[in-house]
Amino acid sequence: MFDITAFKKPLDAKLRTKYIEQLSFSLLKHILPEFSSKFIWLDSPDLQTEDKSIGIEITEAIAPGTAQIDGEHAKLRFGKKTENDKKECLRLIEKNGGSVDSIGLSYPVVNSNTEWDVFSKALTKKLKLLPKYREKGFAKMGLFIFFNEPPIPFDLGSSLKRFVEIQNGSVDQYDFLFFGYRNGVIGYDFHKMSYKPYIIDQDKFDNMSMCARRSVE
Repeated sequence: MFDITAFKKPLDAKLRTKYIEQLSFSLLKHILPEFSSKFIWLDSPDLQTEDKSIGIEITEAIAPGTAQIDGEHAKLRFGKKTENDKKECLRLIEKNGGSVDSIGLSYPVVNSNTEWDVFSKALTKKLKLLPKYREKGFAKMGLFIFFNEPPIPFDLGSSLKRFVEIQNGSVDQYDFLFFGYRNGVIGYDFHKMSYKPYIIDQDKFDNMSMCARRSVE
């Protein structure tokens, strides 16, 4: 069971990146133990086979407004001391559609189009890295996109086509993609034009999240 009192401070941007990388790797090891056992956790790309034939880049899909809400909320709770500074944090949270009350932090309501815009930007940003990785000798490159919420339900066949369309304007494309989220991972093979969903038990996800958090602090 996940202990919500285990951590007293939010992660800063650098540590959160490491946390997302570690959690994503843990999710891969859980759903595909034989495949993931071939990889080591390095950098550029984040996961690599020892012979450098396959690489996997890891990224988080998060809306800029959500990222700023999280950042300002962390400052409000742990960084800012004066009343003026706290008011400015609240102003920026509200400007981005969030709010703070006695219970906690809330975010703006999103729809499927909003979410897919976030997923598209995450993939598009990482497409720019592919030429560098090809020059390093990686014959196959994959991308792991982590989304820290259960996404609004979508048709898996249509999502495969959308990820393909997002890459169509790029000189190079990823060979495969993993879309990870709370309680699951979807694997996409762009050469075979196939996909496979993997369901992850809530307690198992929470335990992996806890271990990833502890590993980076």
